[in-house]
Amino acid sequence: MMSSSKLVVLWRVTEVCDLPCPFCAYSRELRRPRQSVGPERVLAFGKVLKEYTEATGREVLVSWLGGEPLLWKPIFEVSQIFRREFGLQVSITTNGTRLNDDTVRQALLANFAEVTISLDGMGADHDTCRQTAGLYARVEAGVRRLVAERPGQAPHLRVNTILMRGNLYQFESLCRTVAQWGVESLT
Repeated sequence: MMSSSKLVVLWRVTEVCDLPCPFCAYSRELRRPRQSVGPERVLAFGKVLKEYTEATGREVLVSWLGGEPLLWKPIFEVSQIFRREFGLQVSITTNGTRLNDDTVRQALLANFAEVTISLDGMGADHDTCRQTAGLYARVEAGVRRLVAERPGQAPHLRVNTILMRGNLYQFESLCRTVAQWGVESLT
């Protein structure tokens, strides 16, 4: 039996983050214990998802969330096993701080079906929202490099944004800008 709908599993693999966003429960500024899941637990569940896929014919996409999932040390090894050995698709939602790292980009291109970048506005508005000067420019550069290096249209690139009174006026401009970068969708 082949199912036409994809099962999407969202998994917060770490509570560690490298940004001080004041609106986020995972801000690096919050003094609290940070947990990350052990790779052995993730791989054990990956085997279960593989068996599910084999039994149902339904595609499975596992989406890594955080904190910042690119700070979870086993992310690339586990993602590669999910894709190559388990036949699962993987995606990630990232704040984009590591997209200028060549090793990170190559691993994303090799193993990920989707990459979602959080972007809260244009230029200084994004930097102010995330309390990190120059972040918007770094994210733009990283996304543009990822687009330039990717073969074909994989991985699918998406920007995730939150519309608020303070950034609603620039939504059209944000849509046009990220489309020029090579991003295919906006959520």
